[in-house]
Amino acid sequence: MQFLVPLICLLAGGVLGYLSVRHRAFGLYVVIALGLVAGILWCIVEAESHTGWDALAYGIMVMLFLAPALLGQLIGGGIGLYRGRKSGQRSGP
Repeated sequence: MQFLVPLICLLAGGVLGYLSVRHRAFGLYVVIALGLVAGILWCIVEAESHTGWDALAYGIMVMLFLAPALLGQLIGGGIGLYRGRKSGQRSGP
């Protein structure tokens, strides 16, 4: 079960990244990526200010949910950009 949750987050991020790049919604792609980075940074700051089990919960949230979703979005966006260029679609506005 501990491998299923990050895999689902990785796939969800990948699908969002792929679809936003293929449909040329680059603003949405950037907003989602910045939101995930902000969530990761917030969890790191909160984990530093807590001790014990409370800090561990923030680390688990980053490692199980946020980091796989960000990695999936980067991979999905890269695949979408590659397939778009391969089919002749331009990446600029």
